Amino acid sequence: MEEIQGVIRSLQAKRNDQLAVSVGLDGVNATIPKEELHFILSQRRNGLEQYITSKRTLSALEKEVSVLKNSEEILRSRLAALDVQLKNQEINSGVRGYRETQANLEQASEETAQLDEIKGRTLEEITGIIQTIVEELEEKKAAIKPKVRQLVERFESDVLHS
Repeated sequence: MEEIQGVIRSLQAKRNDQLAVSVGLDGVNATIPKEELHFILSQRRNGLEQYITSKRTLSALEKEVSVLKNSEEILRSRLAALDVQLKNQEINSGVRGYRETQANLEQASEETAQLDEIKGRTLEEITGIIQTIVEELEEKKAAIKPKVRQLVERFESDVLHS
């Protein structure tokens, strides 16, 4: 009898290993196999780990953005201070407005280069049009040349006969 009860207990233990838990879903009890429960739990753990990692990364990036904004602010203030210092130095050296003049000259140079480029393209277009006109003129000359010869010959023969 003890053997039978031992076999029954071992079968129940195996059955309990295969069936993990009874879960209430919308009032219905469902039995989930142990392997599936472990799979679901491992997916949840992996998702949680990804969430934690992403949150840490986001936090680190936010800190980096904060540091970069602070650095940018510091650099802007230094730039403003250097601009004032350079203006004062220009005034003391007697070359007041040198940087502005330099910037204006560079801008004028860029505008001139752009205009020169536009002029070059326009000149190329005009050259193409002129070549087309010359070619058409040559074709028309070639077409008229035999007729002009005939007229000249007729005129010469009329002059000789008169």
